[in-house]
Amino acid sequence: MTLGDVPEAIKRMSCFIQESLMMFPRELEKGVRSFEEDLGKITINLGKVYKKKESVFYEFDIRYPYGINAADVIDQMGQLSGKYEMTIADKKNNPPLYISKDTEIVRKLMNLYCSEMGEEIAPIAIGGSTYAKSFPNMVAFGPIFPFQENKIHQPNESVDLKDLYRAITLIMYAMVVLAQ
Repeated sequence: MTLGDVPEAIKRMSCFIQESLMMFPRELEKGVRSFEEDLGKITINLGKVYKKKESVFYEFDIRYPYGINAADVIDQMGQLSGKYEMTIADKKNNPPLYISKDTEIVRKLMNLYCSEMGEEIAPIAIGGSTYAKSFPNMVAFGPIFPFQENKIHQPNESVDLKDLYRAITLIMYAMVVLAQ
């Protein structure tokens, strides 16, 4: 089969997916890097493709760091989809969580971690979602350590019991420290 044999709608869909996954994040980041670099980059994942009646739907999971406006993300994705004769049907937004590393809660947790672990490290921000978004002035804390292989949400996800007990102990101490 040659490219000429592929129906036009499939060609447009393929180009749209390629551009949205490969070029879109970099284009959107241009000119909006006025926030801390350690907050990460935009990531985009084509999570689902399905058909309903005569329409094909693509579900993208776009994660953007604090400092990027959700409306800009949706607007640019809309412009990109229009270029390929597609439309955005549903625009759900789950804004990123950002708590400055200079806040009291982060300082207390990092002091506890560094003291208990015997090492000085900086806090990290990841692109994942967290229940901490449900509460004011809350951060995610743990459970993976810098020396561990990251198996979170991977095949054969597991944890060494020694590391699990260490994480439980740190979280227990964290509750005491934060309650004071």
